[in-house]
Amino acid sequence: MTLGEKIKQYRKRSNKSQFELEMEIGISPGSISRFENGEINPTKESLYKISKVLNLTSHEIASLFDIKINDKTIALAKASKLLHSSLKVEDVLQNSVDEIVYQLDLLAAYITILRQDVLYGETSTKNIISQVAKKLFPQDIKKLNIKLDPQSSNLMVKTVLNKRSYYRERLIEFMVPVVSLPIALIIEKATGVKSSISFPIIINNKCIGAICFAKNHVNNFSEEYDILKYFTENIGISLNNAKQYQQLLK
Repeated sequence: MTLGEKIKQYRKRSNKSQFELEMEIGISPGSISRFENGEINPTKESLYKISKVLNLTSHEIASLFDIKINDKTIALAKASKLLHSSLKVEDVLQNSVDEIVYQLDLLAAYITILRQDVLYGETSTKNIISQVAKKLFPQDIKKLNIKLDPQSSNLMVKTVLNKRSYYRERLIEFMVPVVSLPIALIIEKATGVKSSISFPIIINNKCIGAICFAKNHVNNFSEEYDILKYFTENIGISLNNAKQYQQLLK
C-alpha cells in the first residue's frame, strides 16, 4: 500500500472529507487529494499533523513514516503524540525530555535554547539523575549559558553552529566551559553518564537550540539514533506550532 493509499484509508475511517482534514491540519485546499493520488509527497510536518488529527495508533504512525515497527518506534510514536498534545511551550519542552527518556530507558536529557547568539539552558528531565546534577550546578539551569563562538570546543555550541549531531563517551565535552572542568567531572561521576549524544533543534531551517541525551553505559546510540533524530525534528515542529515559542528566543 502506498503512502497516499494509507492516508486515504485512515481519513475515511475517521469519516473526514479531504477538505475537513486540510482545514484541521492547516494546509491548502487540494493538498490531501494530491497526497492520496501520489502526485506530491507530504512534508514530515504534515504527516505529524495528519497522525494527530486522525488519532493514529503507534503502528500506523510508524507505517506512515515507513519506519520498521519495534519497541523503539512505538516509543517514538507515544512520545511524539504527547508532544503535540499541548500548545504551551513549557509543556512541549518538558514533555520532550521526560517522555522520550522514559520510553527509551535513557538516563537523562536536557535542552538548550539560542537567544541572541548565546546558548542558554532551558529544560532538563524531571528525574533523580537531573536532580543530582542540578544540586551540583553553580546556578539555576536557566542561567547557565555560553556564547555561540565558532572557536568553542563545547559540543552543544558545535551542534547548533554545524546543525549536526555529536556523540561522545564523556559528558564533560557537552558541559565545559559552561561549568568548570572540576564541577563537570563531579557531575559526570555523580550521575553515572557514560555516553551522550546531541541533536540540533531546527525551525524553518534555522537552528534555535540543541538537545542532549545520556546513557549510563558506553553505547553509540546506533539503535536509537534514527528515533532520536525524528523526535528532535518533532520538537522543532511542535515549537513552531506553539504560538508562544517566539518568547523563548527573546
